[in-house]
Amino acid sequence: MPIDLQLCEKVRQTLADARLSQPLTPTVTKTPKANLEELATLLVLIVPVGKSSAFSTRGDDVEETYAINVGVQKQAPTDDDFDDLSMLRDEIFEYISRKHRRSFDLGEYVMARLTSTTNEPPYEVEHLKRDRVFTSVIELTYTVHRELGD
Repeated sequence: MPIDLQLCEKVRQTLADARLSQPLTPTVTKTPKANLEELATLLVLIVPVGKSSAFSTRGDDVEETYAINVGVQKQAPTDDDFDDLSMLRDEIFEYISRKHRRSFDLGEYVMARLTSTTNEPPYEVEHLKRDRVFTSVIELTYTVHRELGD
């Protein structure tokens, strides 16, 4: 499995095992898209969004950076719904930051570590104004060290 999808699966498993304020079923997807009917229930989508590489001047090591997005979406018809979803977003942000800050093994001499977590903007104002849908995207940046083969 490609490294970006391995990272997505690691995030999915971490969130599936978490005890947060709301039950969630995180899903890895390559094409995040939901209609308003689907957004009546909470969606937590994990999406690979980018990769960059830096090569070592010595040896065959490569350092790759992967961006993974965690999207939190649900209709939020009331202010209480909005507050609950904002709290859940913050919990996910803090939980992943805490659980993935140490290096972990992806197999085949590949080590990964979360190097940054961002959530800007904290929610999409236009989605909220237009459809009363809370949409927040947390970007996780992982650094992966591995050896290049011949």
